[in-house]
Amino acid sequence: MGVGGLTTFIARHADQYLENFELHDTYLVIDGNSIACQLYNWYSKCNCAFGGDYDVYARCVENLFDELLMCNVTPLVLLDGGYEDKKIKTCLKRIRDKIIAASAYTPSRQRSRKFFPLFLSEVFNDIMQEKGIQYAQCLFEADDNIAAVARVLGCPVLSFDSDFYVYDVLYIPFDTLHHNVVKSSTNNGYVKRCKLYKAERLLATFNGLDRTMLPLAATLLGFTNEFVTEMVAKNLKKPFKYQEDIDNLMTDIAEEVSSLTVSSASSEDSESNDEDEDIEDVEDRQEEIEYNVKRSLLNIAPEWFVDEFSKVQFSSYFVDILYRQLYLCPPQIEDYAYPSSHEISLKIIRIIYTLLTSNACNKSLEYIVRGTTKKICYCKLEPVKQLWSCDVPTLHDLHKLPLNIRKGILGEALEISQEWPVNDLPMEWRLYILTLIYWAQQQNAPPKTRCHVYTLLFAMLFNIIDQKLGYYRSLKKFDKKFRKRIDSIIAEKKSVTCQTNNNPESTSLLEAYNNVTNEDCLLAASFFISNFKVDHKVLSMPKIFNITLVHVFAQFQSCLRHSMHLNALLDYPYARTKVAQVYNGTLLYNLYNNFVRRKDVPAYINLILQNSPSLRLVFNALLTTVSPIFDNFLENKVMGGKKRKNRIKQKNETMKHSQENIDNEIPGKSYQFYDANNHFSLLGDAI
Repeated sequence: MGVGGLTTFIARHADQYLENFELHDTYLVIDGNSIACQLYNWYSKCNCAFGGDYDVYARCVENLFDELLMCNVTPLVLLDGGYEDKKIKTCLKRIRDKIIAASAYTPSRQRSRKFFPLFLSEVFNDIMQEKGIQYAQCLFEADDNIAAVARVLGCPVLSFDSDFYVYDVLYIPFDTLHHNVVKSSTNNGYVKRCKLYKAERLLATFNGLDRTMLPLAATLLGFTNEFVTEMVAKNLKKPFKYQEDIDNLMTDIAEEVSSLTVSSASSEDSESNDEDEDIEDVEDRQEEIEYNVKRSLLNIAPEWFVDEFSKVQFSSYFVDILYRQLYLCPPQIEDYAYPSSHEISLKIIRIIYTLLTSNACNKSLEYIVRGTTKKICYCKLEPVKQLWSCDVPTLHDLHKLPLNIRKGILGEALEISQEWPVNDLPMEWRLYILTLIYWAQQQNAPPKTRCHVYTLLFAMLFNIIDQKLGYYRSLKKFDKKFRKRIDSIIAEKKSVTCQTNNNPESTSLLEAYNNVTNEDCLLAASFFISNFKVDHKVLSMPKIFNITLVHVFAQFQSCLRHSMHLNALLDYPYARTKVAQVYNGTLLYNLYNNFVRRKDVPAYINLILQNSPSLRLVFNALLTTVSPIFDNFLENKVMGGKKRKNRIKQKNETMKHSQENIDNEIPGKSYQFYDANNHFSLLGDAI
């Protein structure tokens, strides 16, 4: 959790405690949880208010590991597992703080205060896997293991956790790590410049302190006082007020340690040093508690589960559910006029809990979630008695189940019939689409509409474009790179008359997906790129920010989170969903606000893709595949609140003629970039 105030103290005395360092040709032990968060805070430039721009964040994580590898640095990433007993209160306080922060969050606030999206950890882990980075997950907090590995290897730790100032390791504070790499001055390689902390510098400042007393120093400072009793702190000469008294206090500590050392050396009676014994007793009890917790968990969980957990196949909260029957639902940006966005996922969470605890206990799960106010709510969830019309399998035997049974359990959780042709979908889309269907069919308020569904389906195309062309989120850079090629494609299209088979019934989705052309992606890319940016009106006028829309997609994210974790627990009956490839909250927000103004959304989408027939074929084939399971849902008119209907009616009255052009006319064949702030720019000379 960090040593409060110590980071600021060191930063204010950086010349005294930190030295310049060039990072290269070494192992680097990375505090995964800390760095995942700091990358988001410092470099991602994501739009937090819309639920998560995961593609942008993934790019940021990729850049860090690419730069480390350029410098011949071998990253070793360790991640936290479940919450330790001593940290539960702190975690609950943080959840309360996040709930309060989320209650009034707007796009304009994201400039000064970040809010972590739901899938931050999953995206960070996906990138590590793609890059071949070595990483592991501890059963509980990883700090001790991080320090131990760094000592054994004699290499630095990268983190932004002030605990490492008192761990006696080489420590690189993340905020000192330069963003780019530079050429080495001594060889042909590259280095990342940063600042390095060594405990010797702190110890040299205060006579009487040695390495063994570093944790005690932090404890007596009061920064980690949840781990000690009041009897330890009573030896301080005076109370302190954090930053202004830290220098004096460190001197006091050194004197106290020196005094204790002299007292201990001059006395043969072991009771003459009660303070040392008190400290040792506290430390011994804490170590015994942690050992018993880990031993108890290993007695409950089978070996295969612990092994897969350490490989980061499972989410860290699985340990909390398994050992404590406790789940802390992570807060999201959402509409507080409605129940928590996680309420829609309780059916899935219930099955996760049932499978994890089937051979351990019959207790109910206590889950902590936002209530109808800004306070946290403690709720109970009972396990199910049967799964797929069978007895619940034990956790010990879960990994031995045949594939069809594991698919059946997941299908039951998502309320999907086994007869539905999921194999008609690309493998990496299957779980995502199954989750989308589950989400759309739930009756939780606010109501979901066909525009929400069309938005999620259409947004999936952006990754196809990224895979073909590379990552572009700036129209200026895209135009500079591809303008000549695009002009050439347009000229060729004008000179050649060709018939393209646009009947979705004649081409399977898999065939269409595998035959998308680079040329079609080039002509469609500008529309997507424009919609990755926030409308300046939303930033300047917070009242027009549609928090209810964000809530609906937050519900979908919750469904996806828990279906992905259940899929992992069942040993992946469906391929992993890589969230960064299918979900961008800003894109979804913009697309929905565009689509909700259209009388015929599929026709409008076909208009957008009229110069990209292979992409249009993918969308139409996808729509044909999923439409039957929605019954008449996609044919229904948009349903919403009275205020929304009035707003839409008013807008339609002022744009009636232009609306008819969008729905009925085909724009000119000349290529132009799409402007997200001008919904009619697609029409070119047609208006």
